[in-house]
Amino acid sequence: MAEKATTASYCQKSAELDFITLVNEQPGGLIELAFASPGTSQFNRALYLEQLSQAELQQLSLQIRNVSFAIGFSKSAMQPVSLCTETQRKGADRYVTYKKIISFDVDFKDNQDNYSPNQRDFLVEKLGTQVQEVCASYQLPLWMLVFSGNGLHLHFKLQQAYEMVSIQQYKQMYDACRAYLECLVGLKFDPACSNPSRLMRLPFSSNWKDKTNPVPCRILYHEAAANFSPIWSNFQQVATRTPPTDRKCKQDREAILHALDLHKIFSHFSYGKIHSMQEKNGQIFCSSPFKPDYTPSFYYEPKRKIFYDFSAGIGGDLFHLIGQFATLDPKSEFKKILTLAASIAGIQAPSTTSSGFQTNEKGVWHQSTQESDPLWLSSPIFIDALTRDASSESWGRLLTFTDQDHVIKSWSMPMDLLAGDGSEIRRNLLNLGAEMAIGKKERLLFLSYLQSTSPTSRAQCVQRIGWHQGQFVLPDHVFSTHESPTRLILQTRQKDTSFGISGSLEEWQQHVGRYCVGNSRLVFAVCAAFASVLLKETGEESGGFHFVGVSSIGKSITLKVAASIWGSPGLNGFIKRWRSTLNGLELLAADRCDSLLILDELGEVKPEDAALAAYMLSGGISKNRATKYTTLAAQFAWRLIFLSSGEITLASHLAKNGGGSPCWPGSTHD
Repeated sequence: MAEKATTASYCQKSAELDFITLVNEQPGGLIELAFASPGTSQFNRALYLEQLSQAELQQLSLQIRNVSFAIGFSKSAMQPVSLCTETQRKGADRYVTYKKIISFDVDFKDNQDNYSPNQRDFLVEKLGTQVQEVCASYQLPLWMLVFSGNGLHLHFKLQQAYEMVSIQQYKQMYDACRAYLECLVGLKFDPACSNPSRLMRLPFSSNWKDKTNPVPCRILYHEAAANFSPIWSNFQQVATRTPPTDRKCKQDREAILHALDLHKIFSHFSYGKIHSMQEKNGQIFCSSPFKPDYTPSFYYEPKRKIFYDFSAGIGGDLFHLIGQFATLDPKSEFKKILTLAASIAGIQAPSTTSSGFQTNEKGVWHQSTQESDPLWLSSPIFIDALTRDASSESWGRLLTFTDQDHVIKSWSMPMDLLAGDGSEIRRNLLNLGAEMAIGKKERLLFLSYLQSTSPTSRAQCVQRIGWHQGQFVLPDHVFSTHESPTRLILQTRQKDTSFGISGSLEEWQQHVGRYCVGNSRLVFAVCAAFASVLLKETGEESGGFHFVGVSSIGKSITLKVAASIWGSPGLNGFIKRWRSTLNGLELLAADRCDSLLILDELGEVKPEDAALAAYMLSGGISKNRATKYTTLAAQFAWRLIFLSSGEITLASHLAKNGGGSPCWPGSTHD
């Protein structure tokens, strides 16, 4: 007990000296110490100082009245001010020039839904421990945690003083920071503290709101070296807006922002952790889309439609978020962001696409003259970007639309599909859920719409999934670092729907992963599924493994568990059959580059084809072919691990035809 009291005394003493040092090192201006009469909370009297000594602080804190403080007032703006003499309080927001302490107030009465014990000491210990644990977990540099007699005060110290350029900007920064802390801690903070001149109770005084029962303030935590400046400066991006330069742009901006929401943006950019989203105190909270984090560090405030990413140190409105995903600068490329945002929101873009064509929430339309009725061509299909490969060839268009279940879809369409009658384009779009007019005139106009519309955004297309320029490309998502300079898009003639997400990581662990424990075959299959991504980094060659055993002992289940890492294990899903031509297997292998290829039922393929297929899959490249113009066609290449199953080994299968055994990396018997 004596040791605990000694520790508390030391904490109080060090915090007192640190506080005096901080207020005396302000960039210039006055320290205000305000007073309230016993039994009231109205601070109507004040004392103004240029410096504060320890003796003065102790004397003031022992007086029988409430004491509060604020620092950073402009000396010239508040003249004439009588120093060291009690006077009517003059401090106001317009007089504040600097801030060195950012404070947040947690009142017990505002959090009774979370905590309702009668004993104050229990509340202090419970909430104080909770706040400290959260700050430590999220590496928030808490300077001082004070029990104020009616709640908790969280004080964050700025080693580099914040200059009050704009009161409105400061309030926006404060509100964004407050909303973020509310998400983390799970408590409600007093929003009135966003005023720059807001007084916070002196950490060493007593609360005299109840004049019959004064409650002394207590220092619960103190860290002199804490510096909140780097984190606080990041919230400035949340408060910074990119105002439109003209009235029309402002109208477009407001209409698009009204139709935008976080789920649409995450779905459009195929955010892989969308299932981690949760709601706390009216805020949406999830993992960072831009930086790896071990605890959720991205918060979004739906009411004001602003976000802050604590891991990446970025924030702003939804246009800033789209700019971050699309690597567009909100200041110099705002119109590009606006066009992309309109596409994501599913409303008409700020400007018409090309002569006679318009796109709105009901579809793509063509109107030849002002007097004629517009023709409906399709559901709303937006052209987000022009695509081309690294050699400025293989040009295409990135098409985005919402299907009839309101799921956002995208497809990078190769432009060479326009060389024919467009049937392959319509087939792909209809298969993905778009609606299209069936008339011949409407079909031709739709092709003209695709050909003539030229957005300003650019993306680099690749022809296969897997690693490209340090980024990992999948049909609906590209995994890359925030610093990746190039936006990559998978561009194929037909979209592969085998890859996909169902549920969350936690659900996979509960319904699939836990059954692998203690089962060597299942563990091996899952490891093979993950190892395929590492072939490029480790320099290993392609290879495969074959599961052998009689019927109904778990071979197919083993393949399905491996398939669950990448996509749907069901019919027409990620698992394919051996029953295929060699040409078909080449295409399939190219579509599985840097991922997993699963082939079931070895007995369905001819023995001679099985031998060639095994060599071909391990070799990683297709055979040479000639085009109809007697030129050499491009070869397919891949890196992959493949899993196979059957009731006989490959050697036994080849023996049926008198063939030899290929170099097979492994064969596992059930």
